[in-house]
Amino acid sequence: MREIPPEAMAAYRAGARRRAEQERQRVVAREQRAWALAHQVAERLRREFAINRVVVFGSLVHPGRFTAWSDVDIAV
Repeated sequence: MREIPPEAMAAYRAGARRRAEQERQRVVAREQRAWALAHQVAERLRREFAINRVVVFGSLVHPGRFTAWSDVDIAV
């Protein structure tokens, strides 16, 4: 098996770190949009249906558990 030169490995690692950081930023942005949506839905439920309590649960309320595939869980 052929060895990967240190320069090539360094370039690969830098690219992998860059891609991981970009993905992390996308998930953070999606999480922020999910919270905004949850607030909008809660307000609409209160306004249109006189709901007194709206609860968000699931991965959105647990730091670090929200992913690119997470949804927004709401209970009334």
